[in-house]
Amino acid sequence: MDPQKVSIVIPVFNSAEFLKAALESLRVQSYENITVVIGYRESTDDSLKIISKFCGSDDRFISIQQRGKGIANALNSCLEKVDTKYVARMDADDVAAENRIEELYSYLRANDLDIVGSNYDLIDEKGTFIRTVGTPVSPDALHLLLSLCPCFAHPSILFDFQKMKSLRILYNEEPNVYAEDYDLLVRLYKEGFKFGSVNKSLLKYRVLADSLTRHRECKVIRHAAKISFEFIQSNCTYLKRMLGQRPDNYSRTELSNCYRLLFRLLLRHRIISGHNLLRLTNYKEIFGALLTELNILRKMI
Repeated sequence: MDPQKVSIVIPVFNSAEFLKAALESLRVQSYENITVVIGYRESTDDSLKIISKFCGSDDRFISIQQRGKGIANALNSCLEKVDTKYVARMDADDVAAENRIEELYSYLRANDLDIVGSNYDLIDEKGTFIRTVGTPVSPDALHLLLSLCPCFAHPSILFDFQKMKSLRILYNEEPNVYAEDYDLLVRLYKEGFKFGSVNKSLLKYRVLADSLTRHRECKVIRHAAKISFEFIQSNCTYLKRMLGQRPDNYSRTELSNCYRLLFRLLLRHRIISGHNLLRLTNYKEIFGALLTELNILRKMI
């Protein structure tokens, strides 16, 4: 096994519109020691033609047939063909920065981490920039965010696959698992994976108008809420310590996440100390956090 080789897994289903741009962004990576594993599910568009062109012209690209349905199955089908220590994720409608793999790999190795993500740029269907989304860098801030939602955009991550495999952890293919990315991150956290993030935007994350149906979105949000509640319950002492710290040095995002966690605990009738947070009269941040939590509740109904 080449310890420096990185596999990039990318599931594909009816993705022809944006697939060429996604694969091309991987072909031109500054870190060239890669294998791109494309998990193909039979499609009605030209996805297969695009895949065949890349696989035929660059032996670093390989295609495998997805053995079932669903994103978790697609990812596990790809991982069955992986023989590298490190794996990066990518979606068929996103675009990687040219230095994405190089930055993630270098940061993970230099900081002795097991999984690393990055900031990312939201783009629309036409590729127009919307805004940059930052990801917390410190372990405490990442774990705080993990109590609320996935702490990374899943297509942005690179992780130690061999360590994950040794723990017999794969994506959960159970039919009642809708937030498979959040589910995986929490299980890795419980097994002691060391989390980190590169404070650079290394991915263009495409937001599609019809990416989730209303019915599917409700199921994802409900499942994510269940994961969050269980995570909070099992890490209550640690999170209580986080909320009890002086918030003066928190970034704006970290402070907002603290308020969200506090509101989530209060909405579930749990008593926790947050008086240090409430001493700050930053009503704009408090109101914004409350609106975020209420909006999540609205979508669950």
